[in-house]
Order: sequence, then C-alpha cells, then structure tokens
Amino acid sequence: MYKLHRTRVVYSSQLTSARRNMYGVGYSSVSRSVLIAKDLVSMQIYKAEKMGSRPQNQLLVGKNITGSEIMTAVQAADTLMTELGTEYYSKVVAIGGQEVEIDVISLNKFDPFDEETQVTLGMYALAFAWGLEPADVFPVGTTSRASEMVSVQRARGKLPETYRSSVVRQLEYKLLPPNLKLVMEFSDDAADRERAITEDIEARTSERNLKSGAMTVPAERSRMRRHGTITRGELKRMNLQDGLLEDGRPIAILFYNDEYNEYLTVDRGYLVVEDYADNPRDVIRAIQQNKNDVYKLMAQGGDAIRLGEDALGALEWLERQYKDVGEPEPEPEAEPQPDTEVNLEDGGVNIEDKL
Repeated sequence: MYKLHRTRVVYSSQLTSARRNMYGVGYSSVSRSVLIAKDLVSMQIYKAEKMGSRPQNQLLVGKNITGSEIMTAVQAADTLMTELGTEYYSKVVAIGGQEVEIDVISLNKFDPFDEETQVTLGMYALAFAWGLEPADVFPVGTTSRASEMVSVQRARGKLPETYRSSVVRQLEYKLLPPNLKLVMEFSDDAADRERAITEDIEARTSERNLKSGAMTVPAERSRMRRHGTITRGELKRMNLQDGLLEDGRPIAILFYNDEYNEYLTVDRGYLVVEDYADNPRDVIRAIQQNKNDVYKLMAQGGDAIRLGEDALGALEWLERQYKDVGEPEPEPEAEPQPDTEVNLEDGGVNIEDKL
C-alpha cells in the first residue's frame, strides 16, 4: 500500500453518494453494471454447458438391467459418438434386456427461457449504467435514419465529453499553475459543426444586446465568459485594455492595493491627470521606467506573473490617459505693433525736426 497526496489523485463519479462523509464519491459505472454483465455471461455459460458438453440426450432401458450395465452402455455410446464426429448434440443410448418392455428416460431437458428478452433488458441496464442511450450499444428495435444520426452524435459526444470535462477540471486544479489552462481537443466533425452554430448564435446575441443598449460591454463580456464563448484569459485581457479588472472593477484601485506596492512605484498623484497635464512627457517616461521594472519582477515566475500582468495593465491604462492629453500648445508670440503717428500738438517730438 502507498500513500498518495490528494493532489495526485483524480477521481470521477457519475452517481455521487448522498452521504456527506463520502465527499462526492459514489458508485462508478463499472460497479453499477458488473452484476448485469455477470448475469449475461452466466446465461451464455448455461447454454454452452447444456449444448457444448454433449450431454446424453435419452436413455432407453429395458427391464432387469443393472447399474454397471447402464454405465458401460453410456461409455460405449460416448465412444461411438466421438467416432461419428458429433460435438454438441448427443444420440440416444440404448440398453437391451431379456424382456421387450422399454422405458424412455430423458436426460437433457433444455429449460426454455426468452433469451431475446433477457439480452435486451440487460443491454438497457448496461447502457443506462454508463449514461448512454440503449441504441448506442445495442440495436434495440427499428429506427429511422434521422434517429440513427442523433444516436451516433450522442454516442460520440455524451460520454467522452463528460469524461473529458471532469479530467480537465481536476487536472487544472491539481497540476497546473493559475497562469496556465489545459485544453483537450475532442476531434469530432459533428461536434465541431454544432459548436460553430452555437458560437454564431452567441455572437448574434451579443451584437443585439450591445446595439439595443440592454448590456454594457463589460457586462456582455461577463455573460460570454459564463457561457464559455470566451476564456478567462481573453476576458482579462479585454478588460485590461479598457482599464478594468477581470471582475469589472476600475484598474486604478491597484495603485492603492498593498499587494502591488512593489510593482506600481510611480507617483499616485499621476492619477489626477489635470495636475500633470502641462508636462506629460515626464509622466510617460516615469511610467515606462516602471513598466521596465515590472518586466524584471515577472521574470521570477510563479505568482509574480499574475501580479505583473495586472500591474502592466494599470500602467498602460495610465499611459493612455497622458497620451490622450497630448503636448500643451505653445503660447503664441506677440505680434509686432505697427508704427503709430505722433501728435506734435501733444508735446511729441518729430524725428525729422531733430535731424
């Protein structure tokens, strides 16, 4: 016996137990179907033992025959049937006596039972135990071509997709760091076609919601994430470009989060753009220097990557604020004043008079 850590064990149960102390563990599909399979196997063994062992069919016995004579006759009959090449069905064993009266004793009575019903019910039970349609594992009844196509699609997608999603979810939780996502490709043309149709419907719904104003862009992105149209990473990147965190909060709050003190070192006063709008170049230069420091911290790996991505999103958002402000316009130079005439009557001096 070996001790295994819980993060190294992947478990899955289609029918979890209702008991709280079972922690979601229940009877597997194998446990639910093993008795049914054993019953079907036992039926086949019964038929084989009845027919395949070549039991004696009938025994014709005359009066005044001893037991040793009966056994000798049976052995002689076996030898004769072997020479004749019979494998399953045996012939009649006859034992003669002094009197003509003969009794017929049946030795191999095949108990009749409805094999078709037994097999059909067993296949129904096996299919349900594995979460499949009966027609997916056994041709039960007559079905149309459309029904066959639906059954094929269910068989391809239902059980494999259930197993795949369970494994992916547990492997992501137990093995992968937060910055990685496990993707398992389930190649199936019918499933890909259905997925493409669903994505087209989702895209049309999103466009209609945004045009009508029923949903804002961040709210629509969250809805798409819940429906699986976009991944968590895509939602995060799109929100960061708009100055939002993954949950829709403004990204500026990171400058006041102690967890990001080592990553966001620029002056918090830069958040008030009007106070520094006269000299945006210096602010942008400081932001770019801070971004360079963040790159160095992200090289450490681990949780630094997540914090660094959020910090870069906040710095890029702040940088865009100052790029939108632009350089302040220079003040226009004073235009030269035209020469004015001097009124001599007011005490002015005429240059020509001086000359």
